[in-house]
Amino acid sequence: MSKFFNSPSSRSNPKHKIFFISAGIILVVGLLAFWAIRSATFQNKRSEESMLVMQSVLDTLQVENYFRDDFKRRDIHRQFVKFYTDRDYRLAWSTLKKPLPLADSLFGALQLARQEGLNPDDYNVKELKQMRDSVFQRSLIKIQYKKPDLLRLVQLDFQLTAAYLTYASHLAIGRLDPHKLEPTWMINPQRSANLAANLEKAIRNRNINRSLKELLPDRQEYQQLRTLLVSYRKIEEQGGWPAVTPGDSYRPGKKGEPVTALRKRLALSGDLQAATAVDSALFDDSLAEALKGFQERHGLQPNGKVDEATIKALNEPVARQIDRIELNLERLRWLPEKMGEEYVLVNVPGYDLKVMNGKEKALQMRVVVGKEFNSTPVFRDTIEYIVFSPDWSVPMSIATKEILPIVQRNPQYLLANNYQVYSSWDTRDTIPLDPAAIDWDSLSEDNFKYRVVQGAGKGNALGSVKFMFPNEMDIYLHDTPASHLFKRNERAFSHGCVRVEKPTDLAQYLLRDNDRWSEETIKEAMQQDKPETVKLPRKVPVFITYLTAYADDQGRLNLRDDIYGHDSKQLSFLQRKSARL
Repeated sequence: MSKFFNSPSSRSNPKHKIFFISAGIILVVGLLAFWAIRSATFQNKRSEESMLVMQSVLDTLQVENYFRDDFKRRDIHRQFVKFYTDRDYRLAWSTLKKPLPLADSLFGALQLARQEGLNPDDYNVKELKQMRDSVFQRSLIKIQYKKPDLLRLVQLDFQLTAAYLTYASHLAIGRLDPHKLEPTWMINPQRSANLAANLEKAIRNRNINRSLKELLPDRQEYQQLRTLLVSYRKIEEQGGWPAVTPGDSYRPGKKGEPVTALRKRLALSGDLQAATAVDSALFDDSLAEALKGFQERHGLQPNGKVDEATIKALNEPVARQIDRIELNLERLRWLPEKMGEEYVLVNVPGYDLKVMNGKEKALQMRVVVGKEFNSTPVFRDTIEYIVFSPDWSVPMSIATKEILPIVQRNPQYLLANNYQVYSSWDTRDTIPLDPAAIDWDSLSEDNFKYRVVQGAGKGNALGSVKFMFPNEMDIYLHDTPASHLFKRNERAFSHGCVRVEKPTDLAQYLLRDNDRWSEETIKEAMQQDKPETVKLPRKVPVFITYLTAYADDQGRLNLRDDIYGHDSKQLSFLQRKSARL
């Protein structure tokens, strides 16, 4: 053979050279094709094995190993199974040989959870990185990864998907299910998202960060509260604010170290421009005005005096206020994604009602809400009709616990206050009884069977109008004869319903598309001796909310007392260490 190759004829014949070169190329190509087919066959086989391993693990999955979120476990697990089923059990975060950059994008997004008032540690970022690095051990000699074990590879993929879906769920509808904690909290998250499809799209488009941002509430109040969270964290990082001590230095013209501390405190929270002070130790007019602004933000009487309630508010630690901001960001995530073009929003601890039309505030007024032991529930409904000059069917609890003891002391009370008594709760019973013929002293909560109704007119507990959104709790908005209560800063006095400060304005707004109802005709209807029911031209959503930290129209942080104790209960669940995911 060597002789043939080296023979003069072979060297001199070009055709022979072309033949042998072509043969060599074919041989090399053939070998490459053989190895490519063998490698592809191996990869296909290994890919099939990974899919079988994934399906097997998915079928026997111990849910709590991946989803330790007690409130959302079932929903997130359903999205998890759907995600892998829809993609035919293929790996999402790596190939069979190496991790994809998507995992690093996820780690970066999870680290930003603090911006939303959430804790990155809850999503096990550090442990996930360590697991990724352990599964894919990178060679120190060559820039390549060692072949990972299939079971560990699948487990890593599951952990990364679980982290994404859990965080995505928290952004979309919040961490907690409030109704599971408190029966009177019935605004369950209504914002929906197909998180499995969301993740699949994010992986296909390589946009993990953007896909998560799209899940956030698209409302100005949420964005404002996020901005305030950043500001207050900076204050905390710089050491917080100085303590304000009681004393007699807080009067116009007075000087002293306590005034300097007060000035610094108000400057740090943005209530006072530090540059306005000529003498930092002097209590001047600018300081008094700043103090009034602070008091307004905290729902206190804006009198410019450093009284006991004001000192308490001034000395609330900034860390505590950060907790409240984070909690109320969570509450905003519980609200529906779309609340309607027009809606009524009541904030119970803020004693406030707003009518929103688009992004514009059409009306705003004070409200009176339920006492602590007759708390106004948190829920959503729809205002369907208005009742002018309403009568009031007294609830059994009020009739027995409040009215009965009064009547037993003063039998003339019912007639004097326009009450009628009926023999039963059957509304077909329209013949009133003579109160004087009833032995009131023999009655108690246990044997009271009468229906007590207060007629329309002056002194009626519901005032001159009520706004109805029929519900099982018998909660509605209404007027009140006790208008003096609206001058109080703390206004928790009702039995659960919401009393409104400007009922005429609210009725006029809701009926503005009906030509019959002008301001004059509304006032006339409110002074009748019999009820008149008017259906709204279009139903209007109403949301009874509970926000103890929110931004006002100037973007300032407003804080309100936790009048029903919802904050403490919900914060304990948000912050409990055992809930780490």
